[in-house]
Amino acid sequence: MAKREFTTGVTPKGSLLFPHIYEPEQYEGKDVGFTVNIKFDQKETDALIAVIDKELEKAKHSIKLKPGQKWSAEPFLGYKEDKDGDIVFKFKANSHFTTKSGETHKVVIPVFDAHGTPIKDPLSIGNGTIAKVAYTLVPYWISKVVNGIKLRLDAVQIIDLKEYGQKDAKGFGFGEEEEGFSAPEEHEEDDSSFTEETDEDDGEF
Repeated sequence: MAKREFTTGVTPKGSLLFPHIYEPEQYEGKDVGFTVNIKFDQKETDALIAVIDKELEKAKHSIKLKPGQKWSAEPFLGYKEDKDGDIVFKFKANSHFTTKSGETHKVVIPVFDAHGTPIKDPLSIGNGTIAKVAYTLVPYWISKVVNGIKLRLDAVQIIDLKEYGQKDAKGFGFGEEEEGFSAPEEHEEDDSSFTEETDEDDGEF
């Protein structure tokens, strides 16, 4: 039997939501694997959907079904619309794998920084982190209602880290006002101003 070949790729930069990269996501007490939810700009969203749709059409021709079997009218494609009307893609990977000898091993998702350097120690990766995802598109057909394209999570590149608990104004629900107080610009401190600025800071607290 010929080895199946899968389409691989790397997403553009997007914003992460509830990433589970170091510990598997749990749902009703069940391990559902490592998961990354990610949102992109509209143009990039449309482009990725087109890639997934193309893979689905290829699968419908390459996966041989028995007479009477058919693909779902709405197969699972690894993305859905959230409450704000944005498309969210969900990449997933099993947290463990079992060898032919019956041994079970934990899967480790490779994580890299913006320069491509492997990150060895786990990070606190929170919502709003900007990242790219390396993926594999895996077509599957289990039944007439369970079929589609799995977005397999292969690796993650962190472009701009937002740690858990780290929020900007938008994260707290604040908008941008046209008028009002503006925070002073931050300047690099030199030796001559260090003492004076430190005294001012101490006075504020």
